[in-house]
Amino acid sequence: MPSKPCPTEHQEAEVLIKWWALACHRWGLSSSMLIHHCNEGIRSLSAASRLKSEGLRPGLPDYQIPVARGCYGSLWIELKRLRNAKVQDTQEAMIDMLRRAGNRAEICYGAKAAIDLITEYLNS
Repeated sequence: MPSKPCPTEHQEAEVLIKWWALACHRWGLSSSMLIHHCNEGIRSLSAASRLKSEGLRPGLPDYQIPVARGCYGSLWIELKRLRNAKVQDTQEAMIDMLRRAGNRAEICYGAKAAIDLITEYLNS
């Protein structure tokens, strides 16, 4: 029997965002509190240069919830697909830097892992 196709990162992100729109209110938060940082994508050299001069940083995780919980200032999530996902060196370095700055920063493989992390974080 053939295995099920692995959802793309985009498909995982859609699941996460749809879940958040329904679930965020249980913590008294707005759907706009899950922020997507658009670092990915292929750009022209001029567009990349312009964005870099405006503060775009390589390796920034995909999502942030700017809500403090426990000893953390905010939650950052790098979302990956379940299979064939590669974490870039710049992503690992940025996650380490965010952690050292007092944030929770994690790599989540799939929407379910991200949902579980968000739920655990916001319930703490």
